[in-house]
Amino acid sequence: MGLDAEAAVCEELIRRGWRVVARRYVGHGAEIDVIAVNADALRFIEVKARSSSDGLEAVDDLKVARLSGAADAWLDANPGDWTDIAFAIAIVAPDDGAWSITWLDDAFDGTR
Repeated sequence: MGLDAEAAVCEELIRRGWRVVARRYVGHGAEIDVIAVNADALRFIEVKARSSSDGLEAVDDLKVARLSGAADAWLDANPGDWTDIAFAIAIVAPDDGAWSITWLDDAFDGTR
């Protein structure tokens, strides 16, 4: 279910005008599911596939710290002029044969 959920998130981002620049990026021992850009906006997106719409509890302080380290590694390797950098969580749940995506933009503070 996880890879299908990530694919659904990427499709939705592209539909909304974002460009997916990385999937399953690994840095500092952690993985960021999706990294996307749109003009001067950059999002590090954690995808949570759930059988219900509740997935926020799966992103605890340890996960935030790991994602922050991975984001720093990506930023070091990919410098840019983004003015809007944030972490987002996409909670993805099956919904009548499709996917329901709940977006939590700027879900937590973890950038430099």
